[in-house]
Order: sequence, then structure tokens, then C-alpha cells
Amino acid sequence: LDRFSVGRPASAPGGGVVPPAIGGDKDGGYVAPPEGAGAGAGGSGAGAGGSAGGGVGGSAGGSAPAGSRTTAASSGATYGVGATVQVSVAAPASASGTVAVAAGARALAAGRVSEGAATVKLQGTALRPGRHRLTVRFSGSDSVAASSTTVVVPVRRAAPALKATRVTRRVEAGRTRARLRIAVTAPGLNPGGTVRVTEGGRTVGSAVVRGGRARVKLDRFATAGTKRLRITYGGDGPLRGSTVALRLKVR
Repeated sequence: LDRFSVGRPASAPGGGVVPPAIGGDKDGGYVAPPEGAGAGAGGSGAGAGGSAGGGVGGSAGGSAPAGSRTTAASSGATYGVGATVQVSVAAPASASGTVAVAAGARALAAGRVSEGAATVKLQGTALRPGRHRLTVRFSGSDSVAASSTTVVVPVRRAAPALKATRVTRRVEAGRTRARLRIAVTAPGLNPGGTVRVTEGGRTVGSAVVRGGRARVKLDRFATAGTKRLRITYGGDGPLRGSTVALRLKVR
């Protein structure tokens, strides 16, 4: 007989015995499994699980915010009072966030958007008299994208209130130099400039306005009678000029 017995199980490496039904070839020899085959199934499963989990998570978390459209309007304002900008944000979902108003690179004011609308109040002295094109930017949110627009805001010169009060009680012709107290007021402002007093087209006194106040010492009047004085404030930058009348009795 051959030294290998017929039907005898073959020896596996390391001295073990391989049953013919498992791992044996057609002649009963040992057939080693491919290297890494056992781990491959697990690795494949883990890879499939990782691919499925990463794909779903990435897709769900990366949805883009809905688009938005910002519009703004303003009727303007008078210098010293401050303009109001009405902002609307149109979006498929209710928009929330903030809006910022700027003149070029200079930030002016901001407001909070609620249910797609915001009202932004500018400071009274933020813009000089004239027409200003401002940028309005909506910040956006997790669900709504940011957007921006521009708005033209006209600012008018302020019209101050002018008041003249006689300080000198009794004025005598040829002797007394009457004194007047002048007040110039405008909301949110501290007026300066000059004031002039005329009588019959002739200047009879003038003074510098500081902090909205001035005192004028008039020339002497040569004749008695009621003098019709005209007090004129010349304006000051964003402030318009103004005029008021006063009657002065000279004895």
C-alpha cells in the first residue's frame, strides 16, 4: 500500500485534522480560506453601515436655507428728529433675525425682525440734510437665507422756533439802549449762528447765538413812538433761517 491510507483524513498545518466536509478538497486535502476573508464580511458590513449612516446624516443636516427678499421704505425726516426705515423680509417660512442699516461703511442702526417685518429708527443727527442712499441688510437665520436692499432717505433742514423778548422795561428816546433776549430752539439740536435786528430796513442790533441763546443791545432811537422790529436768525448748517416780529414802545 501507499504510505497514505485511503480515506484517512489529511493533517492540517500545525497537526490538526480537517474533516473532509469542511475545508477539504475533492481529494480530502486541506484548503486554507483566503487571508482576511472572515474579517472581510465584517468590514464590508461596517463599511455599508458607515456609508448609510454618513450619507443620511449629511443629507439631512446640509439642507440649504430658504431664499429671502428684503425691501425697505422711508418717508425721510427733518434733521434733529431722525428718520424711520420700514423693512419687510419675504420668505417661504416666517423670517426672523436682525436688519442693519448703514451709510457706506458707517453703521447707523439695527432692528430685530419679527414675522418678516422690522422698524429701524435712526438718530436725529445721523444724516445731514440731503438725500442719502442707505444699505439695509437682513442677517438671515438657520432656515432663511440673508438678503439686502437699498433705500433712499431724504433729510430736510430743521426749522427752528425763534422767540424775542424785551428785557428793558422803559425805553426813552435818545437815552436808552433797549435789550432783547433771543431764544432759538430745534428738537435735538444746540443752535448757533447769528441774529440781526432791523427797524425800517436799518440794522439796529446784532449778536452771536450760542447754545440757542443770544442777547442783543439795540441802538438808541432818536424819536419816540412804537418801533416795529424784525428779528432775523440766519440759520446754522442743518438749521434753516427764521424771522419774528416785535413791537417796542419808545417814550
